[in-house]
Amino acid sequence: MTQANITREQAEAVARNKWNEMAESERDAYGNSSINGSAQPVVKYAKTSQKVVEETKGPQYEAIKPKKVKTAWMCFVNQRAPEIVKEQEITYSEAFKKCGEIWKTISDEDKQPFLKEATEDQDRFNK
Repeated sequence: MTQANITREQAEAVARNKWNEMAESERDAYGNSSINGSAQPVVKYAKTSQKVVEETKGPQYEAIKPKKVKTAWMCFVNQRAPEIVKEQEITYSEAFKKCGEIWKTISDEDKQPFLKEATEDQDRFNK
């Protein structure tokens, strides 16, 4: 068989046969262990990072955890920036600048919902 004339099924069959002929020590070089000729996945993914963190444990899942806690500022931007972009038909970078201007002018009382959301995110992150 030449490369140009090989189908996907034929290529899979060749690869499967070579895999099954390999010794277990040779398979380990690829980072997978084999059970009945099928490789086991190393990482299990989920739709949200929070779900992954709750379902998994171990060093291979550390990269999936959220890297940082949201600040009150980020909670504010996550809520307001899409609204500003839609209302004023501007880019997100311009909306972030406007959010910065607004954030500096609003009172501490108006910031409380965002501070509360940031505290809840801190609690979620620390679990």
